[in-house]
Amino acid sequence: MLGASQACADTHQVARPRGDSAAFVAGVQEAVAAGHYELVFGGNDDWMAALSAYRDHLPTRVAHPDFTVVQTALDKVDLTEHAHRVGLAAPHTIPATEAALRG
Repeated sequence: MLGASQACADTHQVARPRGDSAAFVAGVQEAVAAGHYELVFGGNDDWMAALSAYRDHLPTRVAHPDFTVVQTALDKVDLTEHAHRVGLAAPHTIPATEAALRG
């Protein structure tokens, strides 16, 4: 599914996950059926989140954790808070509110 990789023998056109989720799910289903894939994974944040969110609609395994875990990992403020709670260092991170952007 990663058309940019030279390790891929086949590529499939799948609708982007943002916008029309039905077209995305249908595209992944068609690609899995055509390639007989045992596993799918996203090559960027959007694809990882979408595959995780729609895993119950896909005819194969998804190489990402449950959607709530993916959401936490992609929410940098939430991820930073989790890191601090377990004693990990993390960069200072705050929501991009209007006040924060003004400085």
